[in-house]
Amino acid sequence: MKRLILSALLVLTLFGFSSCEKTTENQEKNQHNHTNEDGLLCLTKMPSAEEIERKMKASAHATTVDINQPVCINVFFHIVRPDNGIGGLSQSNLTVTIDSLNRFFNKHGIYLKSTGSDFINNSQLFNVDTETEQNQLFNVNKTSNAIDIYFVNTLGGATGGVAQGITSKAFIVTNNYFNSHVPAHEMGHCLDLWHTFQGTRPGTSGCAENKNGSNCTTCGDYVCDTPADDSYGTSNGFNPNFFNVMSYYGMIGSYFTDGQKTRMKTAILNSTLLNAVRSTTCTYPVLASNKTLYCSDTENLSFTLQNGGNSVTWRVSSNATIISQSNNAITIQPNVQSSTSRIVWAEAVLPFQTIRKEFYIGTPRVALTAYCTDNNSSYCHLNWMGFPTQSVGQPFSLSISGQGDTWVDADYEWEKISGDFNFTNDGGYQTNPVNNGTKNIGKTATIKANSSGGSSSMHFKIRAKNGCGFGQSQQISFDVL
Repeated sequence: MKRLILSALLVLTLFGFSSCEKTTENQEKNQHNHTNEDGLLCLTKMPSAEEIERKMKASAHATTVDINQPVCINVFFHIVRPDNGIGGLSQSNLTVTIDSLNRFFNKHGIYLKSTGSDFINNSQLFNVDTETEQNQLFNVNKTSNAIDIYFVNTLGGATGGVAQGITSKAFIVTNNYFNSHVPAHEMGHCLDLWHTFQGTRPGTSGCAENKNGSNCTTCGDYVCDTPADDSYGTSNGFNPNFFNVMSYYGMIGSYFTDGQKTRMKTAILNSTLLNAVRSTTCTYPVLASNKTLYCSDTENLSFTLQNGGNSVTWRVSSNATIISQSNNAITIQPNVQSSTSRIVWAEAVLPFQTIRKEFYIGTPRVALTAYCTDNNSSYCHLNWMGFPTQSVGQPFSLSISGQGDTWVDADYEWEKISGDFNFTNDGGYQTNPVNNGTKNIGKTATIKANSSGGSSSMHFKIRAKNGCGFGQSQQISFDVL
């Protein structure tokens, strides 16, 4: 009886729930051939307009998170078998699944930890054909502190996977896809990711993302580094990412973007539902250094890798030489005197991710943002670099950036050399030089020329300080009308 009603259910529930489905020839025609290279079709339950608005409001009030903070999530596996306990996925394959999931997520600082597995001997749910049966299975042996992953024989006849919803803690996968991108795709739904074509593909809820992505924060999948996608490929003028895990294309080598990483981590660290599945006992790789500040390239840099395993390949920046290395440590010799970059890094290439640690060597080299950006130069004329000539009495602002500015110990210095002008934010500063030690100017200064003073050029210099001392100065000139 379940097989007799299957075709009707596929039509009636086509857009009713999250799933991954092998399509027949007739279904492909009806669905405009929205399939990837394997014929695998993933559909997500479309929330109502009210639900979308509610999620958008919740996102607007979400706490800002450190997206580089590693997070660990518990998962629990359920293998569904017939009543007689014969068949179903082999438990030995669960290691492959957890490794596959970590291959997708580890590079984004998300780690999946298995807390165990069990068997569910139930012939009725061994082949899940309806949404009602999905919901029944989601309530069998569910755990309170893990995302539940159920493996079944079939799902809707030829379906690969279904998530319980967008931001949820359970999904179902058919046995055939235990080692594929399908578990990662459904896990993405659990962690608040939509399909890349959400709202843009006809028939999906939400608003369509513009082809140029100009409304990416409020429409589509709400992720700005996933190009607009209507799931038809490039046929309608779109330029989608065919390798995105949350697309319908399912290409080999698919991945999550940095924007999707931010959305997932924001959900993990803000959602009460997902907070329950976070683990504090996960071990994840950490690359640490023996020091936090290096003032000279005569010092060797030593890095220690913790929890990195036994399959490690090391890479270093071109301005460094490897002195020694092992599976858990590396020592390098920087050579920044002959390099335009004073940033030195080492990378531990692991099976599922690459971890980088970098350092700036020596005192900061800074320049002006947007104009005079060469921080290796000691002099720059603003107007020669395209900055417009300024009028007397008209304030304008400039900012400092450059190599080593993220290592600066809160001390930037602006010093007048000549000309009738002031550094002025609140009526001007009487001291010269002015620096951030008094919390007055910092990285951005407002300048106002009082008069031309018989000369068309004004001159000042900038420099920054870190724990190694003040770096070289850059002299800046500008013209006044």
